[in-house]
Amino acid sequence: MANIAIASNISSGDSRGNEFSCELQIENRASSPIEIISINPRIPDGVDIQEIHDTSVAEYQREHQKICSEIALLLDEHNFSKSREYRQKVFKIVKEDLQETFKLKNVANVYYRMITGQLEEMQKKRLEKYASFSLTIHNSTEAESAINKFLGEDTEDEKFLSNFIRMKLDRLRELEKKNIVIGSDTLLSTIGPSESFDRTYVFKCERGAFNSKSYNLSFDCSTKEPEALEPKNDSVSVNITVSPNPVALTLVALLGAFLGVILKESVNPVPNGVEYVAYWSSMFSTSAHKFVAALVSALIFFNIYEHTELGKKLNQGISWRSVLMIGAICGLLNDRIIAALTGLITG
Repeated sequence: MANIAIASNISSGDSRGNEFSCELQIENRASSPIEIISINPRIPDGVDIQEIHDTSVAEYQREHQKICSEIALLLDEHNFSKSREYRQKVFKIVKEDLQETFKLKNVANVYYRMITGQLEEMQKKRLEKYASFSLTIHNSTEAESAINKFLGEDTEDEKFLSNFIRMKLDRLRELEKKNIVIGSDTLLSTIGPSESFDRTYVFKCERGAFNSKSYNLSFDCSTKEPEALEPKNDSVSVNITVSPNPVALTLVALLGAFLGVILKESVNPVPNGVEYVAYWSSMFSTSAHKFVAALVSALIFFNIYEHTELGKKLNQGISWRSVLMIGAICGLLNDRIIAALTGLITG
C-alpha cells in the first residue's frame, strides 16, 4: 500500500457560479513522519487562483508577499503626492482610459464587449499600464532601498510614514529569518503518522459566452520520507465545468420568450378578408401584454427554473439551446410557468 494518499474535492456554493473551492488533502499512511516539500497547482488559461488557505509555511509566504505589496503601494502614493512627473504619468493613463471608455457610445456596445470578454481584456491592459511605473518589491533589501531612495524625513508627515513603513519592514525581516522566501523550495509542512495536511484553493474561472466551459486542474505534490534519498512526486487532477455568461443567456431566454409568443399566436388562422400584414400588426398591438408577461416570466424562470417542478422534469444543462427552449416555453405556456412560480413561492 502506498505511504501517501492524495485526494481533491471540488465544491461551489452556487451551481451557476464561476468561483469554486478545491480542498486538497495529503494523508500520511506511513509509520514515520513525511515532509511535504512543495505543492504546485497546474491551472489552464482562463483560471485564476483567488485564495489559498492552510496552516503551513505557505501562509507566511503569502504574508511576506502581502507586506511587500503594501510597502510598494504606500511608496507609490507618497511619490504621487510629491512628484509632479509621477502625477503626469498617472493623469495621462487616466485620460487614455476615459477616452477609450467613452468610445462605448451605447448600451448594446457595452453588452457586446462584456459578453465577448473585451471589457475584461481592456481592464487587464489598464492594470499593465499602471504596473509599468509602479514599484515592485520582492524582499526586505529592495524595500529598504526604496524607502531610502524615495522617502525622506524632512516633515512630520514623512517621519510618520517612514516609521509606519519601517514597522512593516521589521515584520518582513522576521519572516525572512525563518527562510520564508517566495518561490523557494522551502519545506511546506511535516505530517506525522496517520495525520493529514489540508489546503484549500479558491479558483475563479472564465466563462464561455453561450456554452459551458470545462477545465482540468492538476496538483503536483513533492514529498519525502526521512530515509529516502530523493523526494517522491505525485499528482492528482480534478475537472470543473463553468456555466456560460449569465448576461448572454438572459438575452437568449428573452429572445426565446418573444419567439414563443409569436409561435403561439401564429397557429391561429388569419380571418377572411383581413390582410396578412394588417393582421400581424394588429396582433402585436393587441397582444402586447402577452409579450410583456412572457419576457418577465422568462427573465425570472430562467434564473430559478432548476428549483421548480418543471425545471426538475426538464433536467437540462445550461447552454444557449436549453435556455432558448426555456424562453420559448415561457412564451408558449406562460400560464403554466406563472403557476410554477406561484407554487415555488407558496410551497
